[in-house]
Amino acid sequence: MEKSGLLEGTETLLVVDDEQLILDLLQRALEKRGYQVLTAASVADALTLYAQNREQIALVITDLAMPVADGAALALQLRQMNPDLPVLVSTGITAEAEIAPLKKAGVWGVVRKPYQIQELLATIRALLNGG
Repeated sequence: MEKSGLLEGTETLLVVDDEQLILDLLQRALEKRGYQVLTAASVADALTLYAQNREQIALVITDLAMPVADGAALALQLRQMNPDLPVLVSTGITAEAEIAPLKKAGVWGVVRKPYQIQELLATIRALLNGG
């Protein structure tokens, strides 16, 4: 197992989920590891927050299944705003055939639910490090 310090960071992350409990848990877990965290409960809120904090946000973590617009729609819109912004989707989908279209939508990484926080942290760090 990697030392926890290797999975920590100081970057600003935008976390998007329609469930407040998930937002709160992720915010606490990520802030505990040094990240600055902004949260949004909808795609519309996420786009507004991104537009306001574009220079600071290094990565977006979004749930795939949300009402009104989903994580793939968010990834597409963020890609238009900044094609280099890493977007990480969390999803319960396990079929690789259903994951492939997410990459075309601008998703850089996928973490499948239920995930462990160490798995999420490792994926975040890998994306932020360019991989």
